Amino acid sequence: MAATAWLFDNTPHTHWIEGNSSWLTAAHKCALLTAVPAQSAANWAAISGTEITPSGNYSAGGAVVGSKTSVVAGHVTSVGWANVVWTSSTLTAKAAVIYDPATGELVSCVNLNGGADVSSTAGDYTISWTGVSNIGYTVTVATAT
Repeated sequence: MAATAWLFDNTPHTHWIEGNSSWLTAAHKCALLTAVPAQSAANWAAISGTEITPSGNYSAGGAVVGSKTSVVAGHVTSVGWANVVWTSSTLTAKAAVIYDPATGELVSCVNLNGGADVSSTAGDYTISWTGVSNIGYTVTVATAT
């Protein structure tokens, strides 16, 4: 499955470059969407209408993302998030976004399968990020059916 990802245009990249501690401790969420949003989307309110319907272990607004890391090495700032897993779920989505529910700030989007649906049937729906940086992403999306 080919996944691509990007930062939203309004993402304050200085949070990562400066290792902003409040950004690292904010309760970001990961939400699943039925459509891939535009990179220029303004905020969560602008795209929340495309969130998947809550079902099983998936609640409206998505799941809180666990730990976050920010590492600066040379001219590359790498950011990582803990995996997000909806266990024993039957879900279908085209995109996943990370956002700050307190401010509505959109951080990142993952186009899960080139705009095609990615589904799980009574299995784990997992979003895992590896090698995330401000210049490129490697994203692995695993589902169990």
